[in-house]
Amino acid sequence: MRIRNHRRTLADLRALIRLVPDQAKITSPPHSGRGGTRPSIIPSVHPEGAVPPAPRHAHTRLGDYRLLSSLHLGIGTAICCVMWAVYSSAETISIGEGRSEVIKRLGKPQGQAVTAQQETLFYKQGSIDLTNGWVSAVRMISPEKTQQERKRLRDDAAARTAQAEKKRQSRIREGISQKLKMCADPDFQDLSPGERLTYWIKFQDTYPDVPVTNEIDAAQREIPKAKNSDVAAKIEELEREIEEVTHKLHKTGISRLKRRYHKQRRLLREEVKTLREQQQAPEGF
Repeated sequence: MRIRNHRRTLADLRALIRLVPDQAKITSPPHSGRGGTRPSIIPSVHPEGAVPPAPRHAHTRLGDYRLLSSLHLGIGTAICCVMWAVYSSAETISIGEGRSEVIKRLGKPQGQAVTAQQETLFYKQGSIDLTNGWVSAVRMISPEKTQQERKRLRDDAAARTAQAEKKRQSRIREGISQKLKMCADPDFQDLSPGERLTYWIKFQDTYPDVPVTNEIDAAQREIPKAKNSDVAAKIEELEREIEEVTHKLHKTGISRLKRRYHKQRRLLREEVKTLREQQQAPEGF
């Protein structure tokens, strides 16, 4: 009933607007021209200090402007009332009403889903389920509830962001403390460059906000030097083995053992040659 009254009010306002252009026509005062009567140029005499009356067409224009302003204000008020009536109708739809009543109040739905016995009407404010043509469920949201839900979501997002930032700062403090501890540990410094490099890479994955670029670069620069040291130590060990095998070869008189020592010494010398070539090869080869 409220929507019908608002529609009738809008129809009356539109009819008034169509009448305004005919009533608002301003007729200019007759002016002199060829074939016309020359207007009198005798000035009107008014009492001293009195204000001469305004022309008649000036009052007509002012009245038309006031009429138009009133009509515009009335149209805006009527539109607001109609919109509020639509939302109010959406909130007052109850279980058991028919499909025709829903369409009459809310208008044509934006979409619908139909099954054997159930139909769902989708509107901007929500959706309505109908079973055998009668309302069985209403899921409509008013503008006030929409604003409250949006505010709640914004507050939740802000709270999650603050919590994540707090946790990140805590991890940064923990990572800095662990980094300082390891840098001051002599046992950690005695590890090989490869072992220290492996540790700092894992540390970077665990604490991504704590910089360890300098430590990783230092370990990578030390790896070639440590590799050369290991090769030199291996060569020295093999040369001692060669000396022992040569001593056994000169000491024994058994042919079978001599052949075995010759073969063993040859293999050791080949291994030493390979290691020396690796040691003299340029870095990255």
